[in-house]
Amino acid sequence: MKTSRARRRWLQYALTAVAAVGVVLVLALPGIASDFATRPPVPSTTTTPPVSFANSTIEAFAKVPALYSSLGYPAVDYGGYPKVNYSQVDCPSFTPPQVMGLSQAIGIAVSYLGLDPSNYSFAAAQFSPGNVPSCSQVDSPLWGLSFARAYGGFWVYGPDGPSGPLPVSITVDAVRGTVLRNSTDLSSLPTSGTYQLKIGSSVALATVKASKVNATVSGRTYPLAANGTVTSEQPRIALLGPSASNAAFMSPLNASLSGQRRLCWILALSAKTSSDSYQGTFVVDAETGELVSYSTSGAPNT
Repeated sequence: MKTSRARRRWLQYALTAVAAVGVVLVLALPGIASDFATRPPVPSTTTTPPVSFANSTIEAFAKVPALYSSLGYPAVDYGGYPKVNYSQVDCPSFTPPQVMGLSQAIGIAVSYLGLDPSNYSFAAAQFSPGNVPSCSQVDSPLWGLSFARAYGGFWVYGPDGPSGPLPVSITVDAVRGTVLRNSTDLSSLPTSGTYQLKIGSSVALATVKASKVNATVSGRTYPLAANGTVTSEQPRIALLGPSASNAAFMSPLNASLSGQRRLCWILALSAKTSSDSYQGTFVVDAETGELVSYSTSGAPNT
C-alpha cells in the first residue's frame, strides 16, 4: 500500500514538473528579452535549431545560442516568398523562373564564403521578390543573408548589412544561384576577454529613459530617450571608439572606453510627431548598467 501511494505521489510530482516545463517553453518564445530585468539570461553553449532544413550541413548553420533563439533568431522575412512579380504584365508566353528556397541559398552562401558552422550561425534572411519590366526582361528575386559570429556565447556587432548589424552578409540571385555581392567585416571581432551579462534589457531601458537624451530636427527637440518606442533590443559585443562601424559607438561618454570591446545592450528607439520622425541607438554596458554611448537622428515628415 505504501509503495502504491509512493508511486502515485511520484507520478503527481512528475506531471507537475512536465506542466512547469511547458509553461517555461511558452514563455521562452521571441519577445521575452524585456522580461530579463531581475534574472538576466546566462549564455549557454547549448544551441537550438529554430529553422529546420533537410540538409544536415545547412542545419548546422541554423543552430544559434539559446539567448538569441529566444530573441527570434534566425529571423526570416519571406516577403511574399518565393514568387516573381510577373502577374502585373501581360505575357502569355512568359514562363516564371524556378526560384530556389532558403536552404539552397544558404548552401551557396556558406560554400562561397567558406564559413564553418562551429564559428558562424545563419542569423537572418530577407527575400526580395523579382520583377518583370517587360516580356523579354526579368529581374531575379534575391536572397539577402546574414551570418553571426559568436564569442564567449555572445554575438558580435557588425556593420549594417541587408539583414542587420552582423559581420557577414551576402546576396544571392534566387534564380541563377550567383553571388551578387557580399560584405565580410571581421575587424570588430574580439581576440581575448571574458564577457558577462549581468543586467537585463528592462534595466538597460530604464537607464536609457533616465538619461533624458533628446533628438533634434531643424531646431525642434524631442525627448526621445524618455518617450521613444523600442524597436529592437539585444546584447552584442561592440567595439567602442572612432574605429567602430556605427555612429552609436564612435563617441563613448567615457573616453577611456575608446578602443575597448564591451558586451552591451543595444536598444533602438523611434518616435514620430506631427512634423518630424526621430530615431536613436543607445548602448548600455551589460555588466555595469551604465549608458556607454548613443546616437540620434531625425528628419521632417514628408
